[in-house]
Amino acid sequence: MSLACVPFLIALAGKANIITLLTGISHERLNIIHRFVAWISFALAWCHTIPFFWISYTDGGFENVKVRFLMGAGGTTEWGGIPPLIAMFLLCILSLPMIRHRIYESFYYSHIILAIIYLGLLFWHAGDVLDSWTYLWATLALWLCSWIARALWFTQPTNIKNKCLVSSSATLTQLPGQMIRIEILAPRGFGFSSAQHCFLRFPSISCLDNHPFTITSAPTPSTRDFYGRKYQQNLVFLARSHQGFTKKVANYCAAQPDREVSAWIEGPYGGVHRPIERLYDTIILVAGGTGITACLPWLEYITSKAEKIRCRHLVLIWVMKEQNHVKW
Repeated sequence: MSLACVPFLIALAGKANIITLLTGISHERLNIIHRFVAWISFALAWCHTIPFFWISYTDGGFENVKVRFLMGAGGTTEWGGIPPLIAMFLLCILSLPMIRHRIYESFYYSHIILAIIYLGLLFWHAGDVLDSWTYLWATLALWLCSWIARALWFTQPTNIKNKCLVSSSATLTQLPGQMIRIEILAPRGFGFSSAQHCFLRFPSISCLDNHPFTITSAPTPSTRDFYGRKYQQNLVFLARSHQGFTKKVANYCAAQPDREVSAWIEGPYGGVHRPIERLYDTIILVAGGTGITACLPWLEYITSKAEKIRCRHLVLIWVMKEQNHVKW
């Protein structure tokens, strides 16, 4: 049963996944279910491990445990399940909020590495007994499809519709409160909806870092120029300087203010797929600090469509530490 959960874990974890494609539910909401299924799989693994250990011990003591529990009944098929159990234990424990929030970047990279190790160890442990590898091949197929979709569709410089490896131009501007305004001219045909987010990579600043930021600008109507080409969207992001990638961007911006830099855009992801501006008379936006980034696109979008939508009252409640944060 624990093995049967693995394909669902991968399907629920990917930024580009089949569940989002079929249901429209964004990956950040599916991630909650992903964590829930992970703990269920971990519990089922223990339900499999403890009886197996106890039966092996009662049949012949620790010597029998070494033969049956660590090396499998015949020593040739089902190899020891301890290594994959340890990998899953680390995946679950390091995902706890108190650890994940404190060392997010370390968590992110270690989570991917441990997931690859875990899948490899499951192939080794299951030994292709009965239909065990069917679940694992399905997992591998879902994972590869997710990465291929991200590489060839969502990552704009490698998108099959765009010119290959052509970066977008970005301008970085410092704002009060350690905030950085990132303005990017998106490729032609790039579309998004309010409150969606993108992963940004700046090769000249840190080519290996790829971090998510909410698009704070509202989408503009699809229009074309004299030659019939779609106008390019102007994307605006706000990034608060902390540690790691955002600190590197802040240092670069301080050293070379208002200088253009090449950027890779991956996305858009997430967002609210229900047309809330057409469903409700009053919409209340509530934000604290940098949470305003999720409200600004709705504020701009709804006010620009005031004559065409149902919403007639728009309320913004924003709690901020300093008054100059209004300049964001």
